[in-house]
Amino acid sequence: MKKIKLIILLIVAFTVNLYGQIETDKKNMVRVHIAPNYWPGNNGFERSISFGLDYSRRLSSRWSIFGGIEEIGFISRNKIKNTSWEDEDGMHVSATSKHRKILGFNAGIITIPVQLKFNFNNHVYLNTGPSLDVYHSKYNNEAGLGWRFGAGYEHAFNNGITLYLNPFLKWSSILIDFGNEASYVVFGTSLGIGYKF
Repeated sequence: MKKIKLIILLIVAFTVNLYGQIETDKKNMVRVHIAPNYWPGNNGFERSISFGLDYSRRLSSRWSIFGGIEEIGFISRNKIKNTSWEDEDGMHVSATSKHRKILGFNAGIITIPVQLKFNFNNHVYLNTGPSLDVYHSKYNNEAGLGWRFGAGYEHAFNNGITLYLNPFLKWSSILIDFGNEASYVVFGTSLGIGYKF
């Protein structure tokens, strides 16, 4: 019986050592992420998607600072098309159709965030900080400031690879023509992979 317990204990210790989260002296991390985003529009919630790259530096066992660049592209918009014609009897007929137009990255927001991250333990954290937001399209370019707050979960493997999930809420204010201001709120979830070095 003691041999069986010892074998089970060795298997568990080996598995935890092979796949578990460890605290290392690695203070730098590079991450890439994708984030589906939702924000209030004129006809309900609009969808967008963002891709980002950031660099973080661990300041202490609890605190890190990170910054990077993120591109938010507006991927779909509803377009309503009204069509009218005369049928073979000379009667006036009209129809309304609704379809989605894929905008890709012809219009979007480039975000440059600087955030602080507080680690509760090796997995759970909070992050918050300001960002510079630049709206760009083929018609105009505008800039503004934003603020993001998130709570996340990450898991680091022995080889330095880190997987993370970070739901967030972001407020941004864009200055538009003639000093007017447009504010919006975005919520989404970043899914990413990082490498500690």
